[in-house]
Amino acid sequence: MPAVDFPYPSSPVDVPEGYTDYSDEYRSKQRNLTVGVVFFLLFYLIAVVSTFVLAVAGLILLGRLHIFAFLGALFFGTTFLFLVKGLFRYKQIEKDDFLEITDPDHPKLFGFLRQLCDEIGTDEPDAVFVAPGLEFMVSYRINLLSIAVKPKRDLILGVALINSWNLSEFKAVLGHEFGHFAQGTAAKSFFFVGMEICLGILKEDWFDTGVRKMKESQSALAIVGWMLWVPSAAFRFVVDKLFVLFATQRHYVAREGEFHADRVGASIAGSNAITHGLYRTDFAAETYGMAHFELLKAADHKLYTSDLYYHQHAAGDILRKKKKDPDFGRPPKLETPLHGKKVQVFDEASKDDHPDSDYHPANYDREEHVKKPFVAADEDERSAWILFNSPVELRERLTYKMYRLGKKIKKGTELDDPKVVQKFIDDEHEETTCDERYCGAYDGRYLNPGDLDELDELIRKEPREDARLAAVYGKLYDDLGDKVEDRKDLLDELAALKKNTDGATSKRLRKARKKIERELDDTHDWFRTLDRRVYLVYMQMAYRIRNELYYDLFNRYRFHMAVQGIYKTATDQYDECEFYYIALTNIDPQKVGPDAWNEFFGEMLFVFREARSALKKLLREAREIDLPAMKHFDEGECLADFLLDEDLLREPGETRITAKWIGKLFRQIEQVQRKSGRLYFKSLGGMLAKQETGASQFSAMKGFAKAAPVVAAALPIPEPEVVVLD
Repeated sequence: MPAVDFPYPSSPVDVPEGYTDYSDEYRSKQRNLTVGVVFFLLFYLIAVVSTFVLAVAGLILLGRLHIFAFLGALFFGTTFLFLVKGLFRYKQIEKDDFLEITDPDHPKLFGFLRQLCDEIGTDEPDAVFVAPGLEFMVSYRINLLSIAVKPKRDLILGVALINSWNLSEFKAVLGHEFGHFAQGTAAKSFFFVGMEICLGILKEDWFDTGVRKMKESQSALAIVGWMLWVPSAAFRFVVDKLFVLFATQRHYVAREGEFHADRVGASIAGSNAITHGLYRTDFAAETYGMAHFELLKAADHKLYTSDLYYHQHAAGDILRKKKKDPDFGRPPKLETPLHGKKVQVFDEASKDDHPDSDYHPANYDREEHVKKPFVAADEDERSAWILFNSPVELRERLTYKMYRLGKKIKKGTELDDPKVVQKFIDDEHEETTCDERYCGAYDGRYLNPGDLDELDELIRKEPREDARLAAVYGKLYDDLGDKVEDRKDLLDELAALKKNTDGATSKRLRKARKKIERELDDTHDWFRTLDRRVYLVYMQMAYRIRNELYYDLFNRYRFHMAVQGIYKTATDQYDECEFYYIALTNIDPQKVGPDAWNEFFGEMLFVFREARSALKKLLREAREIDLPAMKHFDEGECLADFLLDEDLLREPGETRITAKWIGKLFRQIEQVQRKSGRLYFKSLGGMLAKQETGASQFSAMKGFAKAAPVVAAALPIPEPEVVVLD
């Protein structure tokens, strides 16, 4: 194959000696873990062979010893089955979720990978895949033969991350992944095979069901059942303890492995590149989640983009505008590579939010580790996309796969110009933009002006003078920032108390919680008073201008309160059902036991039946509500038809509820919650903007001072989960 030119960032010229060496403690723990797993595998192999030989011996002696040979063959034969029942089941990554790319299609990328592997001193991956999202990892094809044969290794590249990195950062993070290649493939093979064997033994399945049924039978089979249960339970107990021991030891080894892989990445691209790559990873996760969320809105209107990553970049611009920080999500600019030695990218306080269960170290600790000692290198600011041939085509293929995996489009659906789809998204944001003078008073808080009919009656009976209306309007949002900040602080304090494991029993913490809740009630009372004043002032202003504006705002408020009620109900039901739905997908009925499972399933059925009943009532109410004029909606369109684009799932019989029924109902609840949330924010933003339009017209018509100018400030956007590199 002819040589191909490809861009390759320069490597550091002065890497400290021993920079990528393993610590003595790490080597010791890795060695102990490997030895422990090897001894377990030998013990397991001896147990498998022994039970097989003894079972066969029992069958051979069956004609002479009769009942004793039969019982021996039964005992050792079933024990053999118990030991090997999970031996050939190994979890592999679903490659159907990705696209495999090859050297002929992307020669520059593969040339880059080859040179990178040569520089690090490791073998090349056996296959390379690209993923639509945030996956970026090395995957081992582990099976039983991996003990003796070196497993194949695949590289999976998440394009949502590549879309955010420059070439040096891409090189550094790839160096991190290839650093894992060098961390003892044989040791990993032993560990993964050993863990799969442990899981196969610990997982309760057909074998345990059969033994339990024999134990519970009212015949002689009960004796056989107990004979089989005792050794299997004892063996499972021992394996469970070993599994916990191995997992704990592996957690430390894997954590140190991440530190080592970071240094491998820094040794070929510099400390700044790996640190900045980690920083952009968090931002990539946030923008990818936001773009995905916005594209769901467009999909509601049969708009499907051909380039997901175009919208990921646009999401970054929206977030920077929202936060009023043009450099949000961008690493600090460095005058020289050495300047990064004194620039701290990650805040030490961020360590508090890092879960102990995650073997990936906190980003602050990772930055400290790769910068002590510091490795300087020039940074190549070019996009990592220059390594791919036909990137536009690749982005479209991955976008199409994203839609298909999410079951959002049928096979063969034509995708739309991303500029057209982004125009839709920008229009949505424009409609949910409100006056900055509100200082976040409507973020995460439902409106509560009181009974609207009573307020309208008050307006008719006790109208205020124009001058008084203008004066109240001018001071309506004074000192609002302090109130909003106080409310946020109280909510944060309450959330922190609820997280405290002693909060349910500690008298001091219960007292503190009640104090915060009383203060929150006072704060909510203040905001209820604000909502009441806002309604009275703006509605009277609108009435003084013209009846058309008054009745438009009048109807807007009633629509908004109806949508707010629907959104709140749907959110409450979604939150309640989400807990049980996640538990359903993770709980093993056979492992928790029939009594605990029946109790859990009964609770879950009650929750989902109640949710379906609430959803039915909610949709019936929505059937009587027509949509007002809003962008991307036809005025008069039925609200219920938008909230759920299919018939509500039927109520099944008492004995016919299945996991499939629960899953489909949960998806319907999620759809109603998401769509009602979208309408809630559109309605709120539109209503607040209409109020300000009326106030400006009132001030101009009556000759009062003009209202403060409107400054764009977007309503809150749901935050996606942040992922870390594997």
